[in-house]
Amino acid sequence: MEPHPTSSSTVRRVVAIVLISIGCLLAPVAVVGAWARTQVTDTDGYVEAVAPLAADAGVRNGEFVGSDLFQTLWSRANRIAHDQLVAALRGADGAVRVDDDTVSIEIGPFVAAVRDNLVSSGFSAAQRIPDVQQNFVLFSAEEVQRIQGGYRLLDRYGAVLPFAAAGVIVLGLYVATARRRTLAGAGFGIALSMVLLAVVLAIGRSVYLDHLPATLNAATAGAVFDVLVRSLRTTLRIVFAIGLAIGAAAFIAGRVSVTDV
Repeated sequence: MEPHPTSSSTVRRVVAIVLISIGCLLAPVAVVGAWARTQVTDTDGYVEAVAPLAADAGVRNGEFVGSDLFQTLWSRANRIAHDQLVAALRGADGAVRVDDDTVSIEIGPFVAAVRDNLVSSGFSAAQRIPDVQQNFVLFSAEEVQRIQGGYRLLDRYGAVLPFAAAGVIVLGLYVATARRRTLAGAGFGIALSMVLLAVVLAIGRSVYLDHLPATLNAATAGAVFDVLVRSLRTTLRIVFAIGLAIGAAAFIAGRVSVTDV
């Protein structure tokens, strides 16, 4: 007795649905992973992202910080700070200090860089700024291995996640029996996942601002958050548009095909 002709089709349909679902779930993770990798591991990408903050009204307050010099110092200071943070996450010797139960980075190089830039820009009074031997606490020592392990995973796989998500979706399309319908589902699924990611970002921003210390300005903190996630929002909008366009095109093509028949 021959097997039922639809049994293999049913299996392929189920496998395709599972693969497409996994791909759609991976899509926002891939977008966030790629963004985080740029912000955390790439100093140039981070400095470029925070550069607009030097022109933000909440950050610029006063004659000096309202000048072009402040924008130069802002980029320089952020580059030094990010370089030290990355060195700490990589476990580089001399980049971090472990005292009792905390891990900290030296802020002396940051102060020296600001002083040198001020002096070279003609602000001679900055020569009186003394050397600083001060540490800035990053996290507790017991969290070092976990945080450094997370950094290594992000550095290694952050750029691969988008390709993994796309590969799973392509595999789902390959095994599908109704490819136009599956493509439409994949496109709409990706678009929906980006909407959910946007909602999570909005909720995260609200929670972040609601839990700010009383000493921090909410408008400035909001500006910092918005600048840091600007590229993430842009990417999710692009992916949303692509997913929606693919889904709509596949759906319309399928309707036209049925009508022609």
